[in-house]
This record gives sequence, C-alpha cells and structure tokens, in this order.
Amino acid sequence: MGQFGVWAPIGVEQTATGYEVAWKFAATDQYSVWTTDSSGNFISSAGAIAVTSTTLEVYETTFRQDPNGDGVIGVPAIQA
Repeated sequence: MGQFGVWAPIGVEQTATGYEVAWKFAATDQYSVWTTDSSGNFISSAGAIAVTSTTLEVYETTFRQDPNGDGVIGVPAIQA
C-alpha cells in the first residue's frame, strides 16, 4: 500500500491559491478532495464524499471527470 493507504489520487487542478486534489477509495466507491497551498501543503479536506452525492457532481466540473458514471460532468439539468 502507498503513502496514503487505500486512497488513490485521481486528479489535480491548480487554483488561484494552490491546488485541489481528488482522491478515490475504490473499496467503498467514495471520494475526497483536498485543498493545498501553492507548495502542495495540505490545508483542508472535503471529507468522504459518496458517489451519489451532489457534492461529487459539483467537483466533477473542477476535475473534468465523471466518477459517478452518469454521463454528465457536473450536476445534471432538471428535466421538465
């Protein structure tokens, strides 16, 4: 197992003040997003995010990935 145990990094994006790093825990299909400073030092975590969470859908736009596999990056539009 690596330095972060069962959590694997799946994406990183630079922000105005540092980075956002996306992590996946495959065994439970959960995700987390860390915020770091410009040197990569940990600042905060979004905690465990379920694959069914709207929070994960919001982060999809940051990382341009579709981890929940619904075919939409971001929160799907409401169908009338």
